[in-house]
Amino acid sequence: DERLAFRSTHGGVLPARPRQHDHVAPVSEALRAPAVHPRTAPRQAGVLDATLAGVGTAWTGVLCHGTSQTPIIEALRAGRCFVSEAAMLSLACNVSPMGSEMKVTPGDHLCFRLRAADYYGLRWVRLVSGGVTVKTWDLDDGRVFDEELYVEAVPGRGYFRLEAVSRDDRRAFSAPIYLQS
Repeated sequence: DERLAFRSTHGGVLPARPRQHDHVAPVSEALRAPAVHPRTAPRQAGVLDATLAGVGTAWTGVLCHGTSQTPIIEALRAGRCFVSEAAMLSLACNVSPMGSEMKVTPGDHLCFRLRAADYYGLRWVRLVSGGVTVKTWDLDDGRVFDEELYVEAVPGRGYFRLEAVSRDDRRAFSAPIYLQS
């Protein structure tokens, strides 16, 4: 199971929630478990780290292996990131992460893994493709969302993107997964 450890640019565990001058909240298991300092946390092969940089109330989450400059820059260049005021996001299609380009033909079956988490709760999460909402989940303020959705590839839908809105109307958008015919 993929675990995300969220670290500040100063190497410490991030605060519980981004506010005017704060950074970011821990997610996934971190929402249910006590915080662990990154230098004392056990390291595992395949564990993803998300390094977050804040600007005002919006920030960019980067999904990468490690927290040094090289993997962060590589992940940004590959588009494995999201922009948010609150929620953490992760989107994958047939194991291709957000930011990927996929070759598909009409009628291909696509399996999306959609994940979002927000400390104060999620109002809704939706998958968007080609400017059209594919599906919206009303979450009743749930803190963690983890779903798989099967979709058939349709001509004209050049991308899929994950969007979320938290209970306090803060928004998040994933980098798209681009489809090529």
